Amino acid sequence: MKKGSQFLFTALAALILASSLNSCKPEEDVDTGQETITTLIVNMTDSATNTTKTAIFRDSNGSEAGGVTQFDSIALATSSTYQVSLVLLDETKSPADTISKEILSEGDAHQFYFNSDPKGLATFEAKDLDAKSLPIGLLSTWKTTGVYTNGTLTIKLKHKPGQKAANDTDAIGETDIEVVFPAKVL
Repeated sequence: MKKGSQFLFTALAALILASSLNSCKPEEDVDTGQETITTLIVNMTDSATNTTKTAIFRDSNGSEAGGVTQFDSIALATSSTYQVSLVLLDETKSPADTISKEILSEGDAHQFYFNSDPKGLATFEAKDLDAKSLPIGLLSTWKTTGVYTNGTLTIKLKHKPGQKAANDTDAIGETDIEVVFPAKVL
Protein backbone atom coordinates (compact mmCIF):
# COMPACT_ATOMS: atom_id res chain seq x y z
CA MET A 1 0.00 0.00 0.00
CA LYS A 2 1.38 3.38 -0.92
CA LYS A 3 1.82 6.12 1.70
CA GLY A 4 -0.96 8.35 0.24
CA SER A 5 -3.57 5.61 0.18
CA GLN A 6 -2.45 4.41 3.65
CA PHE A 7 -2.98 7.97 4.96
CA LEU A 8 -6.40 8.14 3.26
CA PHE A 9 -7.37 4.77 4.74
CA THR A 10 -6.25 5.87 8.26
CA ALA A 11 -8.09 9.20 7.95
CA LEU A 12 -11.24 7.45 6.78
CA ALA A 13 -11.04 4.90 9.64
CA ALA A 14 -10.54 7.74 12.15
CA LEU A 15 -13.54 9.60 10.72
CA ILE A 16 -15.76 6.51 10.96
CA LEU A 17 -14.57 5.86 14.54
CA ALA A 18 -15.18 9.48 15.56
CA SER A 19 -18.69 9.53 14.11
CA SER A 20 -19.59 6.25 15.78
CA LEU A 21 -18.30 7.50 19.14
CA ASN A 22 -20.27 10.71 18.69
CA SER A 23 -23.48 8.74 18.15
CA CYS A 24 -22.95 6.75 21.36
CA LYS A 25 -23.86 9.57 23.71
CA PRO A 26 -25.39 8.48 27.01
CA GLU A 27 -29.18 8.30 26.84
CA GLU A 28 -31.00 11.25 28.29
CA ASP A 29 -33.69 10.76 30.95
CA VAL A 30 -36.88 9.55 29.37
CA ASP A 31 -40.09 11.16 30.57
CA THR A 32 -42.25 8.34 31.91
CA GLY A 33 -45.25 10.64 32.11
CA GLN A 34 -45.66 9.89 35.80
CA GLU A 35 -46.17 12.95 37.95
CA THR A 36 -44.57 13.57 41.36
CA ILE A 37 -47.49 13.92 43.73
CA THR A 38 -46.73 14.85 47.33
CA THR A 39 -50.17 15.98 48.47
CA LEU A 40 -53.75 14.87 47.94
CA ILE A 41 -56.44 17.21 49.29
CA VAL A 42 -59.98 15.84 49.42
CA ASN A 43 -62.67 18.53 49.77
CA MET A 44 -66.09 17.03 50.62
CA THR A 45 -69.12 19.36 50.63
CA ASP A 46 -72.32 17.97 52.13
CA SER A 47 -75.09 18.73 49.60
CA ALA A 48 -77.73 19.22 52.32
CA THR A 49 -75.81 21.49 54.72
CA ASN A 50 -73.23 23.00 52.33
CA THR A 51 -70.59 22.25 54.99
CA THR A 52 -67.15 21.34 53.65
CA LYS A 53 -64.79 18.87 55.30
CA THR A 54 -61.21 18.42 54.14
CA ALA A 55 -58.93 15.40 54.43
CA ILE A 56 -55.26 15.66 53.48
CA PHE A 57 -52.56 13.14 52.69
CA ARG A 58 -49.11 14.73 52.52
CA ASP A 59 -45.85 12.95 51.68
CA SER A 60 -43.01 15.47 51.67
CA ASN A 61 -40.87 13.60 49.15
CA GLY A 62 -43.57 11.88 47.07
CA SER A 63 -42.24 8.37 47.66
CA GLU A 64 -43.96 7.32 50.92
CA ALA A 65 -40.50 6.27 52.16
CA GLY A 66 -40.50 8.07 55.50
CA GLY A 67 -41.94 11.28 54.09
CA VAL A 68 -45.58 11.07 55.23
CA THR A 69 -46.20 14.13 57.40
CA GLN A 70 -50.02 14.28 57.34
CA PHE A 71 -52.57 11.50 56.94
CA ASP A 72 -56.12 12.51 57.89
CA SER A 73 -59.20 10.32 58.29
CA ILE A 74 -62.41 10.78 56.38
CA ALA A 75 -65.64 11.14 58.39
CA LEU A 76 -68.96 11.23 56.54
CA ALA A 77 -72.56 11.46 57.76
CA THR A 78 -75.01 8.62 57.14
CA SER A 79 -77.51 8.89 54.28
CA SER A 80 -75.70 11.91 52.82
CA THR A 81 -74.52 13.11 49.44
CA TYR A 82 -71.18 14.89 49.05
CA GLN A 83 -69.79 16.90 46.16
CA VAL A 84 -66.08 16.07 46.20
CA SER A 85 -63.16 17.84 44.59
CA LEU A 86 -59.58 16.60 44.60
CA VAL A 87 -56.47 18.78 44.53
CA LEU A 88 -53.10 17.20 43.85
CA LEU A 89 -49.84 19.04 44.45
CA ASP A 90 -46.13 18.55 43.90
CA GLU A 91 -44.69 20.38 46.90
CA THR A 92 -41.12 19.41 46.06
CA LYS A 93 -41.23 22.49 43.82
CA SER A 94 -41.40 26.08 44.98
CA PRO A 95 -43.99 27.35 44.48
CA ALA A 96 -45.93 24.08 44.64
CA ASP A 97 -47.04 22.72 41.26
CA THR A 98 -50.78 22.03 40.99
CA ILE A 99 -50.77 18.60 39.35
CA SER A 100 -54.59 18.67 39.15
CA LYS A 101 -54.32 21.10 36.21
CA GLU A 102 -52.08 18.68 34.31
CA ILE A 103 -54.42 15.77 35.06
CA LEU A 104 -57.39 17.75 33.77
CA SER A 105 -55.57 18.85 30.60
CA GLU A 106 -54.46 15.23 30.02
CA GLY A 107 -57.83 13.80 31.05
CA ASP A 108 -57.82 11.23 28.26
CA ALA A 109 -54.80 9.61 29.96
CA HIS A 110 -55.94 9.80 33.62
CA GLN A 111 -58.72 8.33 35.73
CA PHE A 112 -59.45 8.25 39.45
CA TYR A 113 -60.90 5.15 41.03
CA PHE A 114 -62.75 5.19 44.36
CA ASN A 115 -63.36 2.12 46.49
CA SER A 116 -64.61 1.55 49.99
CA ASP A 117 -64.14 -1.33 52.35
CA PRO A 118 -66.66 -2.46 53.35
CA LYS A 119 -68.34 -1.93 49.99
CA GLY A 120 -71.44 -0.40 51.59
CA LEU A 121 -69.52 2.54 53.06
CA ALA A 122 -70.28 4.77 50.03
CA THR A 123 -70.92 4.85 46.31
CA PHE A 124 -68.96 7.08 43.92
CA GLU A 125 -69.64 8.78 40.59
CA ALA A 126 -67.14 10.89 38.63
CA LYS A 127 -68.62 14.19 37.44
CA ASP A 128 -65.87 15.50 35.15
CA LEU A 129 -65.30 13.87 31.78
CA ASP A 130 -62.54 13.86 29.20
CA ALA A 131 -62.97 14.68 25.49
CA LYS A 132 -64.31 11.14 24.86
CA SER A 133 -66.88 11.48 27.69
CA LEU A 134 -64.93 9.06 29.89
CA PRO A 135 -64.62 9.81 33.63
CA ILE A 136 -61.65 11.68 35.11
CA GLY A 137 -62.73 11.97 38.76
CA LEU A 138 -61.22 15.24 40.00
CA LEU A 139 -64.89 16.08 40.66
CA SER A 140 -67.20 13.39 41.97
CA THR A 141 -70.33 12.67 43.98
CA TRP A 142 -70.17 10.35 46.98
CA LYS A 143 -73.29 8.91 48.60
CA THR A 144 -73.28 7.21 51.98
CA THR A 145 -75.77 4.65 53.20
CA GLY A 146 -77.80 4.77 56.40
CA VAL A 147 -75.40 2.36 58.11
CA TYR A 148 -72.91 3.47 60.77
CA THR A 149 -69.60 1.83 59.96
CA ASN A 150 -65.82 2.08 60.05
CA GLY A 151 -63.57 1.10 57.19
CA THR A 152 -61.33 2.52 54.52
CA LEU A 153 -61.79 4.67 51.45
CA THR A 154 -59.25 4.27 48.65
CA ILE A 155 -58.51 6.98 46.09
CA LYS A 156 -56.33 5.78 43.23
CA LEU A 157 -55.15 7.78 40.20
CA LYS A 158 -54.22 5.73 37.17
CA HIS A 159 -52.11 7.03 34.29
CA LYS A 160 -53.24 5.17 31.19
CA PRO A 161 -52.27 6.95 27.95
CA GLY A 162 -53.87 5.21 24.98
CA GLN A 163 -55.43 2.60 27.30
CA LYS A 164 -58.41 4.40 28.86
CA ALA A 165 -61.75 2.90 27.86
CA ALA A 166 -65.36 2.82 29.03
CA ASN A 167 -65.91 0.66 32.12
CA ASP A 168 -62.26 -0.37 32.39
CA THR A 169 -60.78 -1.34 35.74
CA ASP A 170 -58.03 0.08 37.88
CA ALA A 171 -55.82 -2.84 36.81
CA ILE A 172 -55.02 -0.96 33.58
CA GLY A 173 -52.24 1.62 33.47
CA GLU A 174 -49.72 2.82 36.02
CA THR A 175 -50.65 4.12 39.46
CA ASP A 176 -49.68 7.78 39.98
CA ILE A 177 -50.94 7.80 43.57
CA GLU A 178 -53.00 5.51 45.79
CA VAL A 179 -54.11 6.54 49.26
CA VAL A 180 -56.15 4.34 51.60
CA PHE A 181 -57.83 6.72 54.05
CA PRO A 182 -59.24 5.46 57.35
CA ALA A 183 -62.95 6.28 57.04
CA LYS A 184 -66.13 6.22 59.07
CA VAL A 185 -69.76 6.90 58.42
CA LEU A 186 -71.40 8.32 61.55
